[in-house]
Amino acid sequence: PPTARPPAAPATRPAPAPAPVAPTPLRPAATRAAFPTFSSLAELETHAKTCERCVLAKRRKGVVPSGGPEKADWAILTLYAWAEDLERGQILAGSYAAPLLDMAKSIGLGAPAATAIFGCTPDDPADTTIQGFTEAVRCRGHWLQRLKLSGCKAILVLDHKATMLARGPSAPVEWPAFRGQKWEIDGIPAISTHHPTR
Repeated sequence: PPTARPPAAPATRPAPAPAPVAPTPLRPAATRAAFPTFSSLAELETHAKTCERCVLAKRRKGVVPSGGPEKADWAILTLYAWAEDLERGQILAGSYAAPLLDMAKSIGLGAPAATAIFGCTPDDPADTTIQGFTEAVRCRGHWLQRLKLSGCKAILVLDHKATMLARGPSAPVEWPAFRGQKWEIDGIPAISTHHPTR
């Protein structure tokens, strides 16, 4: 007997193509406000005390962005203000720095301008997670302008970590082999050495 065929499926029309959707315009990436240019050390220090560019704004014990005279033939760049520095409100004001400054004076150098990689001293100096390249970059506008405002012709960088952060992640620092080698910070000759407390 002839095989029964299943009933034919009802004819269907293809689903209409979805209407084209206009692309959503891309929002520009969030940009951080341009770093201001300071005409004086007083302006720089005022800005540093209200700066909120990095996590240290909420994790700082105090703000001490500079020390020494406003103008100087040479400058010192260090990591941040130590306890005595915080109490006296000046970078390198603590007794730990006296032997270094006395030695410089004995060979005819005037007082140096001084500044720090971090204008803010961390509330927990042992917490290195808030002392990295991100924070150093956020603060660079402060310490680099401080060096420029001083008119210094040479910079002494104190400590391996300060050297590493000033140079950036693309310029590794093998310590202590790097100590005493000449390099540059934005065109200014620099040499690194141990921190006086060491």
